[in-house]
Amino acid sequence: MAKVPVKPLWIILTCAALLALGCGDEPASPIAPGLPDASEPEPQPEGQPEAQPEPEAQPEGQPEGQPEGQPEPEVQPEPEGQPEGQPEPEGQPEGQPEPEGQPEPEPEPEPEGPLDPRPDVLVGGVGLFEANLRANFFIQIRRGNVGAAFIEPQPEDPPGETIGDCELVQIDTAEEPQPFGYDAGVITVSNDLGERGSTSPMTVESGSVEYVSEDPEDNDTLMAPGSDVTVRAAGGRHVRRFTGTITTPSDHLVIAPAADSAVSRSAATEIVWSQEGSALEVLISIVPLNDNYTPRNGPGLNCRVSADSGTFTVPVEAMARLAGPRLAFTVIKLVNQEVVAGDDTFVLNATYAAGNFVTLQP
Repeated sequence: MAKVPVKPLWIILTCAALLALGCGDEPASPIAPGLPDASEPEPQPEGQPEAQPEPEAQPEGQPEGQPEGQPEPEVQPEPEGQPEGQPEPEGQPEGQPEPEGQPEPEPEPEPEGPLDPRPDVLVGGVGLFEANLRANFFIQIRRGNVGAAFIEPQPEDPPGETIGDCELVQIDTAEEPQPFGYDAGVITVSNDLGERGSTSPMTVESGSVEYVSEDPEDNDTLMAPGSDVTVRAAGGRHVRRFTGTITTPSDHLVIAPAADSAVSRSAATEIVWSQEGSALEVLISIVPLNDNYTPRNGPGLNCRVSADSGTFTVPVEAMARLAGPRLAFTVIKLVNQEVVAGDDTFVLNATYAAGNFVTLQP
């Protein structure tokens, strides 16, 4: 089960990415019953339709079928679909009722009952993420999943030191306590390629609700890049049901700095990525790593890009504040879409992150 923490998206993404007919004998054809009788050469007495027990399926009960060529006239015309002298049954009384009253799928009734006690204001929503990170030719990690959280508004962290368009942040890998969560029922997601996923509420000992996904952590097809994803919350003890659709970002790659290359603390670093030109929000995250490519405590950078131009330069002053031995350079593209659930407004978020791991040199 993948538990989705309530943390800034760029931390969630980077850490999550590092953790992963038979055939039988054919029945006789409808014409077959008449053929064996037609093959019998014995002349039959004309006025005795009953003298032929075998041809039950044969419509020879008509006295007109006289001595002249008994088999020929009788063989094929009638047996197939003709219920001889009963036109009434043909009228298929069953055929009429079909259109009558078969109610098609009815819309689900809105939950009318009162919600359990909860704060007046809840925030949060549902997040889809996919991360594609490369360390070298042999280590390439692709992860994706769905998570959700419905919580009270949280105080924002005080802003860090700003250097150009980048903010210096302190990366802390210790697990943080989760904000108290509330229940919106089971959440399912499906894209226009037929992929499906879900995340379910789980009440923990404190009474808080956390969302866990039964899908594997490497569910990287769930958020197919550039697809329309429908998100449905069944509604729970604290939040009404809701449905919304979000279009996911197209996939992109970080071209520079290349995976397994080296960057210097004493020089500005240019970051280049593909699939530029979108109108999406773009963030750049630089996180310190250990030699085994796991995140470590230390200074990192969050840089906000004004437009998806495909390139951004980290100033030398910002690079000088970083510590190695390795760094993860990640370009993150986000889409946010509001969705209404009763009196609440939540956010559907789709995030695609691509990054390369590099060595930091003096």
